[in-house]
Amino acid sequence: MTDLIPLRMGFPSPGGGSLPAWAAMQDGEFRSRGYEVEPVDFPGSSAVVRALHAGDVQFANIASPALLEANLTVPGSDLVYLTGALNTFSHILITAEPTDGVEALRGQRIGARVTDGQVLDLVLWRYLLERVGLDIDGDVAVVEAGTHGDLVEGVLSGAMDAALIIPPRAFDAVRRGARVLLEGPDLDLPYQLGGLVASRRYVTAAPDTARAAVEAYVAGVRAVKSRAGLAEAIIRDHGRVSDPETIRLTADFFRRAMSDPPYPSREGIAVVLDSLAGQLPQAHEWSPDDHIMDELVRQVAR
Repeated sequence: MTDLIPLRMGFPSPGGGSLPAWAAMQDGEFRSRGYEVEPVDFPGSSAVVRALHAGDVQFANIASPALLEANLTVPGSDLVYLTGALNTFSHILITAEPTDGVEALRGQRIGARVTDGQVLDLVLWRYLLERVGLDIDGDVAVVEAGTHGDLVEGVLSGAMDAALIIPPRAFDAVRRGARVLLEGPDLDLPYQLGGLVASRRYVTAAPDTARAAVEAYVAGVRAVKSRAGLAEAIIRDHGRVSDPETIRLTADFFRRAMSDPPYPSREGIAVVLDSLAGQLPQAHEWSPDDHIMDELVRQVAR
């Protein structure tokens, strides 16, 4: 038997956004193409970005704010989306008390993860608040947190009035008494939150490996969308969730949110670039195409 070629793939959290990659690994999609993938967990997308830059992982599944910030600020950073998957706003806005719309958060305390270079929460909040005419720098008070778990506890304890949480933690928070103000997929807002990522240089140097990874990832997306039981099993085994209802709700949420074909969203990346421009004015000088290499996925998934 031919030896499998080792690859490493980075993940920022055990959330549902990584379902396609886990499905591809579980179904043997990488192995059937000659590769053995080692999944590597990191404490946030910024840590995954650093691992990609260092060559410690070849691929990753991360949201775009950390990728874009790196490309805008780190010399030589050339990270690109090879696929999309979560191409829409896919967080759940939970609150401590019943709240009548996002605009009612004026003067309230919102939780955001800001440690270790985290930028995703602040970008998401800025995007969501601006849609209803609120300014994150003046109309709300940002309460800093380190993890999604800290956000959940902050809302449940009353230290925060609202937080953006990704399932399964969001549904666990609701089970414990938090309120849902909105679910991201219901808004149908373009926002690049998930997909297969690599460096442009790596893809150019290893095109066969990149194609195999894209093929496997596309197969994973389609497996998740067509097989509810597979999605639930992955969330139970890798998402550190034991409550059956939370598992079911999380699987349904992400199966509904994922795009097929999983092309990267140029509109979704443009939205994130606009959101970053407040703190990084050079974002206006970049095009979404600077952060995408979608030739392979368009060949594979059409």
